Amino acid sequence: MKFFLKKFSFLLLAVLFITSCEEVGPSINIEPPMRKVIMEEFTGVRCTNCIDAHIKTEALLDQHGDNLIVISIHTGFFAGPLNESIQDFNTTEGPELDAFLGPVSSFPSASINRQLFTGEDGLVLGSSKWAGYITSELSKASPVALAVATSYDQSTRELTVRPEITLFQDITDPVSITVMITENNIIDAQLSDNGTIPDYVHKHVLRDVLTNVEGNPLSGTLVANSPLQEQYTVTLPEAWLAENVSAVVSVHYPSPNYSVLQAEEVHIVE
Repeated sequence: MKFFLKKFSFLLLAVLFITSCEEVGPSINIEPPMRKVIMEEFTGVRCTNCIDAHIKTEALLDQHGDNLIVISIHTGFFAGPLNESIQDFNTTEGPELDAFLGPVSSFPSASINRQLFTGEDGLVLGSSKWAGYITSELSKASPVALAVATSYDQSTRELTVRPEITLFQDITDPVSITVMITENNIIDAQLSDNGTIPDYVHKHVLRDVLTNVEGNPLSGTLVANSPLQEQYTVTLPEAWLAENVSAVVSVHYPSPNYSVLQAEEVHIVE
């Protein structure tokens, strides 16, 4: 009997010891990310007023860092090129974006996250309104986490863009993805009030759109915590400097509510 009690006591102590030593992991609360902002700016090499807007844009980028993504779309009468221009910044998609987001009636102007803000008549806004609406959009949480991987083959100049979209909640409405290619720090002509500037530094220039300008519908099921992966490929023209090229991806609603849910910009050569 004593042996049984001792054995029982030993087993009881062992169970209590194991139970007391069981490691309990920390409670992890994954918060949705804050929303990044895409600013689609309509500009042109013949637009003398756009120079001041470019300065304002760079100040906004200095203020907000990687949370603000700028795409400069050269289209319309002011897109040029000039007699002194080395390159033509017009694209097939420029007029399509003008019609899709606009029509653009004045330059410079820009769409902020493709959002129709209360009290505004359209998506495209004058430069005096950019700062306030950018700050407003940056204060919002996003239901989407977006990661973008790129691979670039220097010999073939082939670029592959691989977005991965993870939702933090189920979304029943259709959602689209847009993939754009931009090039930064292009030295070329720009018209100013004092004549042509031959060595102007053009930034964030739209070079190509790998989807439809209004976006491609996401093909997977929009269920929380079920990542969706997409892939897009393009061959860069020789005139583009790969070290200045970026892939810009946005996830957004389609027509008639174009609001951007999340965006990301990745430099293809680090």
